[in-house]
Amino acid sequence: MPRDAPDPRPLLSGRPRPGRWLSLLQRSLVVAAAVSLAAPATATAHLGGGTLSSDFEARISGLRPPAKGVSARVLGGDQRLQLSVRRPRVVIVLGLVGEPFLRFSPAGVQANAASPTALSTHVLAESDALPPGPVRWKRVEAGGEFAWHENRLRPVPVSASGDPRRVAGWSVPLVIDGRPAVLTGSEWHATAPSLWPWLLAGGIVLAAAAAGARQLSAAHRRIAICVLLPLSVASLLAGWAGVFLADRTTTLNLVVTAILIAPCVLAALLAAAGAPEEAGTAALALVAGLVAAFALPELAMFGHGFVLSALPDRMARIAAVTPVAAGVATAILCTPAVIETFTAPAVAAPQDVRR
Repeated sequence: MPRDAPDPRPLLSGRPRPGRWLSLLQRSLVVAAAVSLAAPATATAHLGGGTLSSDFEARISGLRPPAKGVSARVLGGDQRLQLSVRRPRVVIVLGLVGEPFLRFSPAGVQANAASPTALSTHVLAESDALPPGPVRWKRVEAGGEFAWHENRLRPVPVSASGDPRRVAGWSVPLVIDGRPAVLTGSEWHATAPSLWPWLLAGGIVLAAAAAGARQLSAAHRRIAICVLLPLSVASLLAGWAGVFLADRTTTLNLVVTAILIAPCVLAALLAAAGAPEEAGTAALALVAGLVAAFALPELAMFGHGFVLSALPDRMARIAAVTPVAAGVATAILCTPAVIETFTAPAVAAPQDVRR
């Protein structure tokens, strides 16, 4: 080809260059990875195990007589009982037939290998169980805190409906420093909430997003996206944090959770504010879709009356709905940019013809 002949390969403009696409893809993947990795492992276990919510909840009334250094809490709605005993207390939990079942002492937590309750609650493996007879203690925990599956938290099966109400009482007998005591509580039942208010609120948000995608200017859509995307990420992580903290809420856990949430929200805000032109907004649609998809399992909590979360039930449900609604709304607002990115015709730049 002659040196002065024009280059037949046209230079294209009007579409993002490959380097820009690569940068946007990397940014989107970073945000999506931050969201997914920040989800605590226990939250995933709750979601996968189907124990995110329950129709029944066991509540502790108190310990009679009161004893300093001895505390209890219910885990999993009404699934497990956790007992914490501080030294030098010695506490024995009596089993289903009145036999010594567990012993909390300065030596740790021990289970009676000859206790039928230890076998039925899976505190001890079948290979470690002994026939009923003399007490044989086997250590199951080095510390002073232990949780086990406690059938006495669900005293009677009931068929109930309506608002939360007490349906039965329960008790677990103890021996504290050689003196009899009893841990008492109640079983509560609640039905699933009405879905109509939540569906109506979500419908309004999505309808507003659809109207905004058609009526708002690109600048105003960007502002809405900068609000909705961080909101969806923050609410998603708050919901997961509530599940994570349901079994164990401590100051350290709260601080760690806040440290995890803050960078993810900041990353989402920076991505929404700094994504260039239509291609960047299109990439944000992918991130918003991922956030909504991650939040979908949490909607299972609407099928039961009680939510197994450190958040109040209503707040936990808001934290479950918000990332779905806000994520889908963000994707809808990104739709014009997505269409523009993938349908804009290529424009050939003028060719420099040398003479």
